[in-house]
Formats: sequence, structure tokens, C-alpha cells
Amino acid sequence: MGIIAKAPSRLLVLLVMISVLSLLLLASAVQATGTVRPTGEYRVEAGDRLWDIAAERTVDGEDVRETLHAIRRLNSLDSSVLQPGQVLVVPVDR
Repeated sequence: MGIIAKAPSRLLVLLVMISVLSLLLLASAVQATGTVRPTGEYRVEAGDRLWDIAAERTVDGEDVRETLHAIRRLNSLDSSVLQPGQVLVVPVDR
């Protein structure tokens, strides 16, 4: 009977852990973009600058710098140097 009694409690612990992880991921997405915004991919072309990519994806009323920082966080970029062919995760219009 001890094994049977432990199964529901283990399931409950697993469900709680999954819920907490989901909330943490959602909080990370909110922090990365300021709001929850869908993302897409952008393939870097020769001559592309990170600022220009961010400016194209900045919603009216938002600061381009926030979008730029969001792109850097979403892609774990330490600098603004881009390579042609590189694929970036970027915010997209709602």
C-alpha cells in the first residue's frame, strides 16, 4: 500500500514542477521582450546591422533599444557583430 500511496504524491510533485517551469519560461519571455510577443527567424544578409533589424521589428511607441536588447537576449549575443547566413530569433508583429 505504501507504493500506491506514493504514486499520486509523486505525480502531484511532477505537475507542480512542470507548472513552475512553465511560469519561469513565460517570465523569461516577458523579460526578454518587455511583453509577450511571438518570435520568428531572420537570416542575416551581408551588410545587415543589428540596429536596423531591431528597428524594422519595433512596434510603434516602443524603443528600438528595447527590441535590440531583446534580440541580443533571445540569441545570447555578446556583441552586435553579425555573420551572413546567421539565423536570429526576432520578435514579429502581433
